[in-house]
Amino acid sequence: RLKAERAELRAAKRRRAAKAKANRARVWAMQRPDRGMLFLGAGSAVALGIITPFLGVVFAQLFVAFYLPDPSEVVDAALLWAGVMAAYSVGEAATKTLRTHGLGVASARLTRRLRAEAFAAMLRQEVAWFDDAANSSSNLTANLARDVTLVSAVTGESTGLLIANLCTIVAGVVLIMTLGSWQLGLVAIALVPVIGITFALEYAVVSGNSASFEAQEPDVAGAAEAEAADLTRAERRKQAAAEAKRRAAEENDARARASAIVSQVVASVRTVAALGLERRMLEQYSAASA
Repeated sequence: RLKAERAELRAAKRRRAAKAKANRARVWAMQRPDRGMLFLGAGSAVALGIITPFLGVVFAQLFVAFYLPDPSEVVDAALLWAGVMAAYSVGEAATKTLRTHGLGVASARLTRRLRAEAFAAMLRQEVAWFDDAANSSSNLTANLARDVTLVSAVTGESTGLLIANLCTIVAGVVLIMTLGSWQLGLVAIALVPVIGITFALEYAVVSGNSASFEAQEPDVAGAAEAEAADLTRAERRKQAAAEAKRRAAEENDARARASAIVSQVVASVRTVAALGLERRMLEQYSAASA
């Protein structure tokens, strides 16, 4: 009996894994129209991950330049590596911008496409389907607002960060192996799991104590320069909060308009089906959620 239960559990696990794999493949297939944006975001993430370890090389060369015997060589080397540092800063800013733009646009378009298809699928259902309590207007609206966004996170900013971090690790190990020593490279590879565990523990601790950290205020009693800096940072935070609030208000307005259309269709589904207004309501919903 235990063997039969274990076999059944393994079979259920395989079925869930196969279903999850099929769903992921379907999500990626739905992003075919946005492959250009995906390639732009993923390529920028790869470039960002590769150039990040070179910052250590630049710092090392800058330190070496200060120990050159000839003062003119010190000046030349300092100007050279300062220019490299400036170019690195420009490249990092460009790759981060392109990564965020490419993956963000692809994720937003996928969200809009999924919501439109989900809404179209709702309009194709039988009238009795809406009589089920699980298919009430509030549940359907919540699914359109919440679940679709979770699906689009597959190709969002988190994917770009993952790609960049993996490329950073690989590029760092390659640099150690080529410019340093292979023994040091092996040590770095062995330390990668340890660093990952420590970051996970740090994240758990910070998440658990975020409320207490936010309650603490920095000690700014002292020089006037520190107070001015705090005021400047407070103004920047206030402006950023106002901008985020404005964007959130715009998103809430768009979501409210789309939810109103969904509620109207669900409440009057018989009228919509009788008059053949499915396509028109779908167009209105797509325009409201765009």
